[in-house]
Amino acid sequence: MEYIESGSISSVLFIENDIICQFDFDLDINDYLGIIYLPENKDWEDMTSTPIAYKKRIAQLIAADFSRRQPVKNSFRVIESKIIFQQIENETILNYVKIVQIIGGVLITLGLLLELTGTSFMGFYLRKNDWILYEMTGEIIVFFGGVLLLNKQIAKFLS
Repeated sequence: MEYIESGSISSVLFIENDIICQFDFDLDINDYLGIIYLPENKDWEDMTSTPIAYKKRIAQLIAADFSRRQPVKNSFRVIESKIIFQQIENETILNYVKIVQIIGGVLITLGLLLELTGTSFMGFYLRKNDWILYEMTGEIIVFFGGVLLLNKQIAKFLS
């Protein structure tokens, strides 16, 4: 496999015995690490001079090689006219996001219940060696729950 980058055009060159095929690719397209463009099945033989029966094998070999060369963990899907590469999310961050979402959902539910019943509760916190008394209303709790749910977007951005 050879990768050719010249200006805005990037290609992967597949060479095996007497088979030589060249396919264009793009990096960082929308949510994808990369996309390699393949001819559609009806055009495969004309554009590559290889039998259609070889397409799946060639696509798998190219995809595996391209995937190995990426600096981040990724997965790929081969569809008729594309090989699409996506980054695999960090599992630690995904678990963190799930926990934060659950806590955020619980806080929003608790806050809404407090708002519906018109109740609140008192809390204390220590600031500069003084205990501060504060009232925690449903509105405040819903706000904190919303902040935690927004935290999901922050964690996805950081991953």
